[in-house]
Amino acid sequence: MKDKLVLIGAGGYCRGVLDSLLLLDSYEIVGITDPATPIGTDVYGISVLGTDDILPKLFESGVKKAHITVGSVGNCSLRKKLVEMAENIGFELVTIIDPNAVLAKDVRLGKMAYIGKSATINSDVEIGNYCIINTGSIIEHGCRIGNFVHVAPGSVLVGDIHVGNESHFGLNCSVLQGLTIGNRVIVGAGSTVLRNVNDGETVVGIVK
Repeated sequence: MKDKLVLIGAGGYCRGVLDSLLLLDSYEIVGITDPATPIGTDVYGISVLGTDDILPKLFESGVKKAHITVGSVGNCSLRKKLVEMAENIGFELVTIIDPNAVLAKDVRLGKMAYIGKSATINSDVEIGNYCIINTGSIIEHGCRIGNFVHVAPGSVLVGDIHVGNESHFGLNCSVLQGLTIGNRVIVGAGSTVLRNVNDGETVVGIVK
């Protein structure tokens, strides 16, 4: 018997995660909660059940696993709030790895990671809690990634990079090997980072 799973959030990010889940076929997906989406809305055959207010009743009914399907682009506050809410209810927040992702055998993943289609994570990489490693991104050997980090589609983090918490790497950006990227950093789409980046910085273009 498959474990029952609820998804929290019905936006665009939910569709990508849900497609991965349907390919994996590892859980019984009971539905989705979202405060802004009408009850009964169909997302790839899975229904929106109501707002997040119904989550305690779902947990009491036997749904013990959840995944937060609200993403983040430079601001993790809502995602963090939903994680706290779900964990306080008692849900186990599960990691989801798309079957087309490639992970080295010694990759270490924290709680509730999402690893998207064709993402590649190489040897001796550590990913923190609640991270999104999105479609086609590459994280090379020896990288250390903090909590609530979002690596957007097509981004490349070359080897031995250290990344703090709540940082965002925009679409198709690249980060040179051996650098340190601080907490709450935003790297703009298409940027190339050639130097260390301090906490709270937003960097775009060729960063040197």
